[in-house]
Amino acid sequence: MKATRRTRLGLTFPLFCITATTAVGQQVVPGQVVFQARAGAAANVAAALEGLDLPTATVAPFAAARRVDAAGVARIHRLTVPIGEEAKAAALLAQAPFVEWAEPLRREGGATGRVVPDDVAWANQWCLDATNDIDMDVPEAWELRGTTKVDTDLVIAVTDTGWDFTLAHADLVDVVWTNAGELPGNGIDDDGNGFVDDAFGYDFADDDGDTQSGFEHGTWVGSVIVAHTGNAEGIAGVADGARVLVSKILDDNGGFPTSGPFAGHLSAAAGIVYAVDNGAHVINCSWTNGQTPSMVINTAIDYAIDNGVHVVVAAGNIGTDRNWPGEHPDVIAVTGIAPSGHKSLWCSFIGCQSACYGPWVDLSAGGTSVPALGPGIIYPWTSVSFNGTSAAAPQVAGVAAMVLSEDRDLSTEDLRELLMASAVSVAAINPQYDGWMGAGHVNAHAALQLLAPFTDLGQGLAGATSPVLNAWGGVDAGNQLTFSTSRATPNAPGVLVLGGSPLQLPVFGGVLVPSPDLVFGIVTDADGARRVGATLPVDLVAGANLWAQTVVLDLGAPQSFALSNAVRVTGS
Repeated sequence: MKATRRTRLGLTFPLFCITATTAVGQQVVPGQVVFQARAGAAANVAAALEGLDLPTATVAPFAAARRVDAAGVARIHRLTVPIGEEAKAAALLAQAPFVEWAEPLRREGGATGRVVPDDVAWANQWCLDATNDIDMDVPEAWELRGTTKVDTDLVIAVTDTGWDFTLAHADLVDVVWTNAGELPGNGIDDDGNGFVDDAFGYDFADDDGDTQSGFEHGTWVGSVIVAHTGNAEGIAGVADGARVLVSKILDDNGGFPTSGPFAGHLSAAAGIVYAVDNGAHVINCSWTNGQTPSMVINTAIDYAIDNGVHVVVAAGNIGTDRNWPGEHPDVIAVTGIAPSGHKSLWCSFIGCQSACYGPWVDLSAGGTSVPALGPGIIYPWTSVSFNGTSAAAPQVAGVAAMVLSEDRDLSTEDLRELLMASAVSVAAINPQYDGWMGAGHVNAHAALQLLAPFTDLGQGLAGATSPVLNAWGGVDAGNQLTFSTSRATPNAPGVLVLGGSPLQLPVFGGVLVPSPDLVFGIVTDADGARRVGATLPVDLVAGANLWAQTVVLDLGAPQSFALSNAVRVTGS
C-alpha cells in the first residue's frame, strides 16, 4: 500500500453486548520553466526574479484558483527563457528563498492506451460479469442498489483527448456535462470563469472551447464509464447516469501539447484544476507523465484532493514498477488484468507491452479486451476492444461513482480504503507480483455491501469546520468496522463516541446522538482526519443497532467543540 499524507489509527477493542532535476530522456518544452512561489514569500514575483542571475526571462502566472487552494495552484508561474537555458534557470530558481520548487516544463508521457485494439467486434463484457467470476460483480451491485444507474448529478471528468461529438450512438446520448452558464460558439466568456466557449468543457491542448477529439482515446475511456445500460444497444456502462466533463489535455496524437499557454504538463495541471473548479466529483486520468514526478501535475492533484475530488489514475503500460502520477500518494492508482486474472500483457505486430505494477498501485481492473465505444482504429466501426490500463482506470472510476451514490461524503482516502478493503485478491494468480497489484480486483458489489449496514443520521454541529464521520465494514464476528472522521480541525483532540442506544443528549450547543458507552480519545492529523478500526468479537445480530459520532475541538464552534454527523450501524 502506498504511503499517504493522512495518518491512520488502528484499534482493536471489544464492542459491548524539492529540487530541480531533469532526468535522462525527459522531453522538455523549449524555453519553458515552471515554478511555485512560497506562500507569502514574494508579493511581486517578477520583482523577486530581478534579484536572480537568470538569463533574459519573462514570467506569467499559471492559473487562478476558485476553491480551497492549500496546494498553491495560484502560486505556480511559467517562466520563458532562451532555448537551451531551461535546466540552468530551473536550478537557479530552486535555490531562491521565495521558490518552493522549480523544474523545466516537460511534456513526456501521454495517453496510456496506445496499444492497437485487437478486436473491433462486440465482445463479452467480462469485466462486469464473467463465468470464472474474475469480474467486478456489477449485476449483483445493480441488484443491491435496485438500479443500474448512479446519481445523475455525479460529474466524472475525463482528462484525455477530448470527445467525439460526431459519434451518433444511442449509448452516448446526453452523457456529456454541460456548462449551464456558457453559450457555445459566441466567442464570449459568458460565465466569467476565464475560458471562452467552454460549454462542454475545455481544450487545453489548443486553448479553445472546442473539445472535439481527433484521437478516440478519450471517447473510449468515457464510454466505459457512462454508456447507457439496458437499452439493447452497445455496451453497459459501469456508471450509467453520470455525466462526463470533457477536459481535453492531450493533442490528437495522444501526447501533451508542444506549444501554447498550456504546453507540456501544464495542460494536465490546468485540466485537473478546471475539473475541480467546475464541480467534478471524480477525475479520471488514463495517461502518465513518466517515471519521475511532475511537480506541476502533482500540485494540481493536491488541489483536487484538498477540495474533496477523487482522482483515479492509470498505472501505465510500460511494464515497470515506477510511473507517475500513479505514484502520487493520494490518487487511486489502477493496474490492468486479463480475463484470466493475470497482469495484462498485450502483444501485436509492433511488439509487446505490459501493465505497470508496484507498491504504489491500489487496485486492479480489466485492462485486456475491454469493450468500448468509438470509431475503431482499423475500421470505422462503432465498437472496439480496448486494451491498456487506460481501460482499467475508468472501470474503477465507475465503481467509485456507484459508491458515491450511496455515500457522497466519503473523503478521498476513505473511498480508496473502502475500494481496497472490498477488492478480491489476485495474488495467487500473480505470485511474482504479490503486493504489487494493489489490494486486488475492484469489486462493486463487495464495496456496496461494506456500506449497506450504515445509515447517516445527520445531527452534526459545525464550527470553523464541519466534521464528517463515515463508516463501513461487515457486521459479523471477526469483521472490522471502520469509523473515519474527516474535514475536522487539523491536529486537534477529540473523541469517538460509541453507544448501544440513541440518547439525543444536548451538548456543546448541539446533539450527541449515541449513549456514551464507549469513548475513545483521538487526535486529528494535519488534514483534519482520523480513522479508527474496531474488530467485532460477536455478530451484530439482525435488527441490533450501534450508534457512533465524533466530537472534535473547534474554537469556532459553540462551546469550542464541533460534532460530526451521527452514524447508525444495523445488524443483518
